[in-house]
Amino acid sequence: MSYRELLPEGCPPDAAEEIATPRTVFRLARTNPPTLDDFRSQRAEKPERVFPGVTECQARGLSTFADRQDLEARALKLPYTPAHN
Repeated sequence: MSYRELLPEGCPPDAAEEIATPRTVFRLARTNPPTLDDFRSQRAEKPERVFPGVTECQARGLSTFADRQDLEARALKLPYTPAHN
């Protein structure tokens, strides 16, 4: 299964670190278990939106965390949104 969206030219930038070995990362998800929608970029979710101070490469990327504690700390700062059934 692949979650990668098409990226603009020059993305990832030349300075990006190549991941040569598998590693575990964490991502906030709206559902448990996660669905494909949990792996959509901001650009895919809001195709017409202008993201000030954000490159198109960043708008099409996915945020992940190397440590679960960092993810949990970030999650605590987000507004509570009840799940839709």
